[in-house]
Amino acid sequence: RRAAPAGAAAELIPGLPRRGGAFDGPRGEIELPGRRADGELSGDIITARGGALPRGGAAGNDGGPIGDPGLPFEFVDEPPEDRGAGDVLLSLPLDGDLDADQGDMPTQADGLVVERDAVEFTEDARLTFPVGGHVNGEMGTVSFEFEPRWAGSDETNNSLLQIREEHQWENSLAIVKNFDSLRFIIRDAHGVESNVNIFIDDWQPNVRQRVTATWTADEMAMYVNGELVGQASGPSGLAFAASTLIHVGSDYPGSTFRGAGGAIRNVTVYGRALGADEVR
Repeated sequence: RRAAPAGAAAELIPGLPRRGGAFDGPRGEIELPGRRADGELSGDIITARGGALPRGGAAGNDGGPIGDPGLPFEFVDEPPEDRGAGDVLLSLPLDGDLDADQGDMPTQADGLVVERDAVEFTEDARLTFPVGGHVNGEMGTVSFEFEPRWAGSDETNNSLLQIREEHQWENSLAIVKNFDSLRFIIRDAHGVESNVNIFIDDWQPNVRQRVTATWTADEMAMYVNGELVGQASGPSGLAFAASTLIHVGSDYPGSTFRGAGGAIRNVTVYGRALGADEVR
């Protein structure tokens, strides 16, 4: 546990040893994510091993924009865990430390800035957990709250959450910003891709968004701020090895997707697909 010391605004998590590797990802080149609306990043610049780090299209859906640009940034006090006994497999409040309410401690944490009530994911962020006991490949739900430092129209590629093996496309799940789109992608055991893709060019920096993604063998769906924004046919088979990594706000080094570029909180993984009436 690496909470901010008294009187300090933030602390950099120095991290564990990095792993190598590369990843062939989305189209185009990546630009640096935007700063806060006022042009500043909170706190001072602090230096770590990786350099100076600041504190602080698809089938199956209509591809349209999200109507609600988001909510004022105010994280809820507690993650929604009242879904029934045994539903929650992983619960990470990320409200000023990396402690899990449900699940294990991370296997790697790097490039993170811990503030008094949030965790900031830089472009070099790494936060990983093993899949074993934390994800049910046959069905499930991933939900988190996110305050981006970029605008949805920025030409950046950012990883919000990924579950995958390095250099492997089969049996993978990703929720990423790919230029002006938010994509929920699943590749099944045969490498066949199913995805929900929506435009987020109306997203603004420093405005909270709540993203929820559900999947079964029949259907996958994505919700933003509690509203259903896209659906697609589900994967024909999805099975994660216990050693597969869950990347929160990050991906493998060398990936085309940079870190999330913002604050993430209340990451919750359920062992079943929540219904539309349960997503809030």
